[in-house]
Amino acid sequence: MKLRHRYLIAGIGWAMLLGPAIALALFSFAAGASWLWLFGDASWPEATQWVLPLIGLAGGFCAAALSIMICHRYGQRRERRAFVDLHREQRRVLLLTLTPLVLVLFVGVIVWKQGSEYSDAMNSASKREAYFAELVATRHKITSIFIEEDTGGTYHGTVQVVGHRKGRYQMRWWVTDTNFGKVLMSGNRSLTLQEGQQQFDLVFEFEKLAHAYRDEVLSGGGVLVEEPFELTVTLDPALDPAEYEAMPPGERNRVELGRPALRVRRAARFPVRFIVQRDGEIQR
Repeated sequence: MKLRHRYLIAGIGWAMLLGPAIALALFSFAAGASWLWLFGDASWPEATQWVLPLIGLAGGFCAAALSIMICHRYGQRRERRAFVDLHREQRRVLLLTLTPLVLVLFVGVIVWKQGSEYSDAMNSASKREAYFAELVATRHKITSIFIEEDTGGTYHGTVQVVGHRKGRYQMRWWVTDTNFGKVLMSGNRSLTLQEGQQQFDLVFEFEKLAHAYRDEVLSGGGVLVEEPFELTVTLDPALDPAEYEAMPPGERNRVELGRPALRVRRAARFPVRFIVQRDGEIQR
């Protein structure tokens, strides 16, 4: 094979490397320049859909053609020389041919590795999202809250929950007045729930509730209090380490910030009537 043909093959190898690289670089530059200096966030003309790729293709074609032409002409000049070390020239042209092929292979391996890592990351994210969706669907939810007062002045709240996730939960509750939103009483308890429907009792006394209202809301006595108070209950799954790690990172951050999407909240109002006398005594 003539030397010019060997260099021509080397030029084709460089064209395979430089053509796509220059095309992509020019397309990226043209798109970036159009966004920065021409169109920005406004609607782009339809012509840009073919003009920008055409700029990249034209630049890539020119770079590929120039690579082939330069290598071919260089090979012709080497052939015309009177004294040429053929073995040395063959080694040179072989190195010139293999270099772009090795670079193309190297870039291909990097792209394949990044694509594989991206695919693995997307699969992992998809599994985490599916697991979290199942956790949201199966966690216990508060279906109703009933509040009754017995003859002794004690309120009994019945909280009904239903769900499929078995395990530990954290229940928190608090009572507020509806006019000022002051927290008058609060508490929490740990629960171990089984699959299906269950109910739990919350007990709080009228005397403590009335005294808390007097101390937190009022600045004096001689007041008739007649308004609905509100009992709010939240239920949070107490996630074990395996459940926590299986959740999406964003949801784990929400848990750490105290705003978990798994939290269930429900409230119920109940009537309250009492008189705070001028000396601070509570009278019903």
